Amino acid sequence: PEKVADKHPKKGLSSVLSEPEKMADKHPSKSSEDVPRISLRDFLDPWNKWVVVPNGSWKGWFDWLPEKLRVGPWSPMAPIFLVTYVATIIYTKPQPTIQFDYELTRLFPDAYSTYWYYNLIGFLWTLFILHTSLKEMTPTIFLSYTYQSWTAICIRHGISAAAPFLPSSYYMLFQIHEILRFHCLVTATVTFTVWNFALMPVIYVKGCNTDIKKKKFIKFFFGFNLVQAHLFSRY
Repeated sequence: PEKVADKHPKKGLSSVLSEPEKMADKHPSKSSEDVPRISLRDFLDPWNKWVVVPNGSWKGWFDWLPEKLRVGPWSPMAPIFLVTYVATIIYTKPQPTIQFDYELTRLFPDAYSTYWYYNLIGFLWTLFILHTSLKEMTPTIFLSYTYQSWTAICIRHGISAAAPFLPSSYYMLFQIHEILRFHCLVTATVTFTVWNFALMPVIYVKGCNTDIKKKKFIKFFFGFNLVQAHLFSRY
């Protein structure tokens, strides 16, 4: 019996406990310690990489992109263009006058009219989508172009709905409403066009190289909140 036992030893508690450790060694998981520390200065350095992580890849999520788009560096024209663009907008901004401010207070629909209810419903709905998006994700969604556009639309609807009940002394709020008019139009159009007809097809064809990835991306793409932000934002 002893010889048989030597040939077929039973696994003790220590050997059983070591099995998961062996599996973990074979398939290590990336913890928060594996993620490189990134500072705001890294994003402002024009000579740095486009994606400020080793090899331009964040946990391997962006490896499907060509290396030249992940590693960089920036073109010298990129920071020049960005600075010039912002400076031009500031320099050419309209100069408000007293008459202009007064006219802004007359551009809003009357309370309880059809267009007033449209703005009220639009404000409540866009606010609801922001709320549900924050519950599902994190406040970092406001760093995205899509949710910045959606937030601007929400603010504009809210001002339109509140305007009939506000005195003319709130002219600065009315000016913000007017400034956001073109901004909302452009960003909603860009979001709808670029995401649905450029980014989505490219990610699906180039980034999803397996059926599982394609199914997950389609599920993500047609998620309730993203459908609102990407498809219905133009309304």
